[in-house]
Amino acid sequence: YLPDPNKDIYDYKKILGFGIENEGYELTSLGPKCYSMIVNKWNSERQQYEFKPKITSKGISKSQQISHSDYVNVINKDIVKKGVNGTLKVYDNVMSSIQVEKYALTGFNNKSIVLRNQCCCPYIKGLIAKDYIIKDQ
Repeated sequence: YLPDPNKDIYDYKKILGFGIENEGYELTSLGPKCYSMIVNKWNSERQQYEFKPKITSKGISKSQQISHSDYVNVINKDIVKKGVNGTLKVYDNVMSSIQVEKYALTGFNNKSIVLRNQCCCPYIKGLIAKDYIIKDQ
């Protein structure tokens, strides 16, 4: 499958049921909607293409200064990156600022493993479905 310049983006077939969201040179993904990709962008001032990271993180504020190397360090070195999300709330005509510290990037995702008896177990890094013991009642 190679892109055809004569076709529109909607004319492409979906490979394995997945549509093309972005294309790039290097992709580091920690889970669905949590990835960093190096893309080729046109710089109109210099009149040339530049490699720039495109970072997508669901539930994380964009002002967290998360870089492509943070995604790579989570996978290679098991480093957990923390972030702070800030919100403003008004209650009884009093405005307050709430800062919540949360894990921004981790090596774990919240997917579950389906066992052979159709039970779902939490995903734990390094464990597969065969590692769980099923006791019949």
